[in-house]
Amino acid sequence: MIALTRKCRYALRALFYLAGEHCNGPIPIAQIAKATHAPLDFLEAIFIELRNAQIVESRRGCYGGYVFAMPPQEVSIGAVIRAMDGPLTNLACLVPPPHERRCADCVDGHTCQTRRFMREVHDSAAAILDRWPISSFSSDAESAQI
Repeated sequence: MIALTRKCRYALRALFYLAGEHCNGPIPIAQIAKATHAPLDFLEAIFIELRNAQIVESRRGCYGGYVFAMPPQEVSIGAVIRAMDGPLTNLACLVPPPHERRCADCVDGHTCQTRRFMREVHDSAAAILDRWPISSFSSDAESAQI
């Protein structure tokens, strides 16, 4: 199962808002925080991570703020979750290399039946999250309540 952290939920809400405003140029972080009811300090730290993940870019100056580093329709929900929370799995043996490792109670990872079906669950969930772009939620008020 994928459990979103508070940090990830704030990131998604902020990016949904930013996607709805992307034609208006750079959006100040204070405006994003106010519109999404997110703590400004926390959102600033989140946007540094999003910038490091090359999801957003920052613009300086009196008309500065944040913009997407690429069109919002090219930014997937899965990419944001990975940028905020890391790999989309709860099983250590499903984490992509080079961080892959055995589960604590695993005897043989290559013959583990749990790993086999959980790999399918993981791959299916990842495909769904990677298929949905941020822009799909930019004008949907109900979805902004993640």
